[in-house]
Amino acid sequence: MGVGLQKDVGYFANNKCCMVYLAMCNAGLPIGSDMVESGVKQFKTHVACVGMRWSRAGSENIFSVRIVVLSGQGAFRRSVSTCLRR
Repeated sequence: MGVGLQKDVGYFANNKCCMVYLAMCNAGLPIGSDMVESGVKQFKTHVACVGMRWSRAGSENIFSVRIVVLSGQGAFRRSVSTCLRR
C-alpha cells in the first residue's frame, strides 16, 4: 500500500466516530459545508465593500458592537445605538 493511501486509511480510521452521516441526516442535521460557505460569503459582502480596508482592531470593534446590537441586550443595546447615531 502506498504512503498516500496509508495516510488516507489512517485518517478514516481515526475519524470514524465523526463520520455518522446517516444518523446526522436522520436527526435533521446538516452534513455539508453549504451553510458555512454561505455565511462567509454574506460576511464578506457586508464587510469587504469595494475600496474598504479594515484594520484588525477596527474590525473587532465593529463586530463587538454588532454582536451586542443583534443580541438585543436591553439598555446596553440602546446605549450603543445612541452612540452610533452621533
